[in-house]
Amino acid sequence: MPRAFKRLFIALRPLAVAWLVCFLAPGCEALAQSASVPPTEASVRAAFLYRFLDYVEWDRGHLEPGQTIVIAVLGNDEMLDEVQRTIAGRRSHEHPIEIRKLSAGDDLTGVQVVYVGTPSSAAIAAMAKRAMAASALLVTNAENALALGSDINFVETDGHVRFEVDLGNVERSGLRLGSGMLSVALRVRNSS
Repeated sequence: MPRAFKRLFIALRPLAVAWLVCFLAPGCEALAQSASVPPTEASVRAAFLYRFLDYVEWDRGHLEPGQTIVIAVLGNDEMLDEVQRTIAGRRSHEHPIEIRKLSAGDDLTGVQVVYVGTPSSAAIAAMAKRAMAASALLVTNAENALALGSDINFVETDGHVRFEVDLGNVERSGLRLGSGMLSVALRVRNSS
């Protein structure tokens, strides 16, 4: 199969699937339109946040069976909106998920994931100490964030959103990450 044809086939595949679904289930024109709209960086990050929940293990006492998982977003209203749109109302295993807007001084009791959407080194370093003490997974989107104490940091490479992990930071927070997640990370480091 010629390379150009193969690229065209791959590009049109989501649209063909949406058309087929719409043909089988009338009244879903919006699905066909959304299949041709490329995802935003914020929507990709929100989807990653949701998928991370499947690979994080919290110690007993920090996440009991059936307890709500709280994702708190600091410093990025666009990301907060996207996380609410993508994740609110969903479940991770037996856990319902709640999304909260976080301010810099808010208490992290009952929060399992903190997303810091500001590139401020001072904000990331301050939140890293608090998240570690609360056994909350800290996810960021800033250069050198792992060195500042972040557990997972989003990076953009070749126009794609990827993530890097610091296992030392994760372990100091009392968390464990599944190997399935680590195998798709762009970089895994251990700052222990």
